[in-house]
Amino acid sequence: MNKIINYGSLNIDRVYSVEDFVLPGQTISSRAFSVFPGGKGLNQSIAAAKAGSLVYHAGAVGEDGQFLVDFLKKSGVRTELIATSRHPTGHAIIQVNRQGQNCIILHAGSNDDLSDQLRERVVNKLNPGDLLVIQNEVNNNRDMMEKAIRRKARIALNPSPYNQEINDLPLEAVSWLFINEVEGREMTGTDEPDEICARLIRRYPDLA
Repeated sequence: MNKIINYGSLNIDRVYSVEDFVLPGQTISSRAFSVFPGGKGLNQSIAAAKAGSLVYHAGAVGEDGQFLVDFLKKSGVRTELIATSRHPTGHAIIQVNRQGQNCIILHAGSNDDLSDQLRERVVNKLNPGDLLVIQNEVNNNRDMMEKAIRRKARIALNPSPYNQEINDLPLEAVSWLFINEVEGREMTGTDEPDEICARLIRRYPDLA
């Protein structure tokens, strides 16, 4: 059975319910406060495990992030590729106003501290035909992808949040792209969904 290794982010989402977003120089009180497991990586690992796949999550948390590891385990995700970082766990400060709109500050924290040693552990776990899942919320994606290519693993990429580092990745080796209209426009220069797909397939003919 082929497996999925998700080289991805683990975040603590701190959500504040407010009447209106805070303004410069203003201090406001929140109506409610909640803490949730989050991060694109964590969400994708849990979704894949619930769909019945064998999933390993590769990432890092600080000393404050053990509940994220426990949550993954309870959701059926293998966690032996999660390292402990000297940095605090990545987190998001999220304001949600009375209209349901949100405003987010993201701090990478331990997500920006994935080490060479961790990537070697991932490589040693990858077999030909396995699937490596990548997002753009962790460091050294290019190195991880190049190692996966040498192991003849397949690659799925979520190029979010989009930045210029995406253009430096070996995109020709990607089998699946998970994109919305923002990433599609940035990667192709068009807003039209069918044309986004057509341009990407012409550029990267190995996309599934």
